[in-house]
Amino acid sequence: MLAGKQQSSGTARRADSGAARRADSGTATVRGAAAVDDAARLQHAIRRIHRHARPPGAREGLSPTQVAVLSALVHAGPQRSTDLAAREGLNATLVSRVLAKLEDAGLARRDADPDDRRVARIEATARGRRLLDKERAESASALREELERLDPVQRRTLAAALDVIELLGERLRNRPR
Repeated sequence: MLAGKQQSSGTARRADSGAARRADSGTATVRGAAAVDDAARLQHAIRRIHRHARPPGAREGLSPTQVAVLSALVHAGPQRSTDLAAREGLNATLVSRVLAKLEDAGLARRDADPDDRRVARIEATARGRRLLDKERAESASALREELERLDPVQRRTLAAALDVIELLGERLRNRPR
């Protein structure tokens, strides 16, 4: 946990009570239960950072799902909607609706697959890539400001944890579904 001067007293109390709960359970704590607790805390923290680091104006009214689909198009390049749905773990019907909205907004376009004219491939437009770049830059800037407010010990702790967090992300991405 990152504890320090920047932490609010409410956050510190919650962190202290969480530590006390884990300490009170002593040796009777099952290792799996602690891992579940840590997993839930990590998941919650990542979601909060992701949600709050994004400036509201950057998305131009796009939902988080629309941003995720646009991001997948930018990163993976042109692809079929069914492939996109499978890769992102989303329902194909939902992806189809999201892609239609992205197309209407000029952020994505459909083209015939050169290998099979019956199949459409979807790709991000230049406008879609610029929008995503803008969001990333603004999000990174907001996060950078908060990182600068951490004390040196907190920054070192976070830097050490990033390698493990990145490893977890890779393992989850490569996990069979």
